[in-house]
Amino acid sequence: MPRPHSKHAPRFKGTSLDDFLEDFEAIARNAGVLNTEWPRTLPRYCVQEVRDVIEHLPEFQGSDWAIAKAALTELYQSNDKRRRVTADKLREFVADSAKTQSFRSRKDLDVYTRQFLAMSGELKRRNLITDNEINLRFYKGLPREVKLRIRQDLKSTTASSAPAMADVLMLVRKLYSEDDIDAESDHEDYLDTDDEDDSEVSTDEERDDEPAKKKR
Repeated sequence: MPRPHSKHAPRFKGTSLDDFLEDFEAIARNAGVLNTEWPRTLPRYCVQEVRDVIEHLPEFQGSDWAIAKAALTELYQSNDKRRRVTADKLREFVADSAKTQSFRSRKDLDVYTRQFLAMSGELKRRNLITDNEINLRFYKGLPREVKLRIRQDLKSTTASSAPAMADVLMLVRKLYSEDDIDAESDHEDYLDTDDEDDSEVSTDEERDDEPAKKKR
């Protein structure tokens, strides 16, 4: 592992705990350090203020990494500024999204996808969600109209073996392709806007002409 305080060494300052643990575990694993040595090693990669708190705790004197990690989380998780994602919050987000009538555009689909990936990705990193549940929740969060339009093309329609998120996303994106027969055309919207503008101009011109007609 890189030496403590060196440029590329992970360093825990009391915040962003999840990021630190992820970096520490990856570097220790790549360096061939056994996880039984991680509890005693970790304090050296903390600022002195944190090291003074944990170094003499029994959890960091032993060889059980899970126990040491849980102890550190218990002490510092509340300092983490990033909002904690839970499985319940993901389900709530999915339920709210499913209530929408439809995606109005590809942009709406992309916004939903990014938000879903951010939440499910954190749960996956913490081993709190399975791949199948990710696939299932992504599909369930789609508006009802969208689900009806792609259902016949799904490779699987069972909850126990939900269709892959990548496959579902590919089908939904096709619905919002500019070449899709049902896609709204920006050009048509532009023409409609022009017609409305012309109508407004004509109306204004007619109003300007009215006084002149009365004078005659």
